[in-house]
Amino acid sequence: MNRFRVLLAIAGCLLVLTGLLSCSLANRLVNTVLQPTIIADVSAIASSPEAVQSGTSLPGEQAASDTPLAESKISTPTAMTIQPTPTSLQLPAEATAPPAEISPAEQAITACAEEVCVFEMPYPLVRPIGPGGRVDVDPSYRFGTSNRGKRDVHHGVEFLNSAGTPVVAAADGLVVFAGDDLQKQYGLYRNFYGNFVVLHHEMPGFVESLYTLYAHLSEIDVEEGETVRAGEQIGKVGSTGAATGSHLHFEVRFGENEYFAARNPELWLAPLPDEEGQPRGFLAGRILNPDGKLVPLPNIVLERLTGPGLPAQDTIYLSTYDDRRLIGKNPWGESFASGDLPAGEYQITFIKGGIHTRIVEILPGKITLVSIRINQ
Repeated sequence: MNRFRVLLAIAGCLLVLTGLLSCSLANRLVNTVLQPTIIADVSAIASSPEAVQSGTSLPGEQAASDTPLAESKISTPTAMTIQPTPTSLQLPAEATAPPAEISPAEQAITACAEEVCVFEMPYPLVRPIGPGGRVDVDPSYRFGTSNRGKRDVHHGVEFLNSAGTPVVAAADGLVVFAGDDLQKQYGLYRNFYGNFVVLHHEMPGFVESLYTLYAHLSEIDVEEGETVRAGEQIGKVGSTGAATGSHLHFEVRFGENEYFAARNPELWLAPLPDEEGQPRGFLAGRILNPDGKLVPLPNIVLERLTGPGLPAQDTIYLSTYDDRRLIGKNPWGESFASGDLPAGEYQITFIKGGIHTRIVEILPGKITLVSIRINQ
């Protein structure tokens, strides 16, 4: 009996001791979980420069996590020498990058931060019709238009003339093509241009090349590889290819001899004289939204003003180019244009979330670039 009582006493002591230990362990776990995280003051840590440079952690960083990362290693970054590319030049913020190899016209456009800028014609081309022919551009089928989708988007301009009217080179150049497109496609489809000639021109002061194209010819008078002079006959007006009547289809291509490199010839052809004998001027325009993106518009009215309160002397109906691939191209970046404008004041009117008007002055022989910003 006495032995049994002793065993019971020993068992009771063991139970009490186990409970005390469990409470102590529980308190430690609670204190560990609820203990606030202490962030070391980095500025107060005396870290060696070698430790910082090597990428090792600062003292106290490991305490942020009670569970060490399995086999984590902080590798020391190896020294790398980065060679700048030949076309890359890093300059201080206040420095100005050296000008790139671009044409004077493009430099002028880049420098134009005003709503209206006026430029000299960089490289006026001779009218491509010989003496006695009609040298004015047909206004019914302007560059970039499609007659509201009824026709192909026009990549050139038309000179309406009788069959056999001489066609002349618009500038000194090299004949790079003289033939037809019956077997090979050069435009939208085969037999698009019919008989045509392409000349390559090197322009003084320009990095880019210029190409001029003369299509629907009834006769070709030059051969590939031949050099021609401005005003020299290269063929005769006809109606071959996709022509709907006798006329010259004339294109200007800037930078490369490619269908979508077309530019508005009205901004390249030398101006015709007005009634007083002075050269006419040119308008190149672009309409921009608040983000600086070009806005397409189907109707733009250009009116030549004669004085306050007086009716317009001339009215021209324009639109932005129907094919977006023709809009905003260098060197002018325009989305609509008109050439052969008598000098004077003009009003531009269009509707986009309201009626917008701008008055610009066209100067003799100059290109006026107007950039209109709207809130829509």
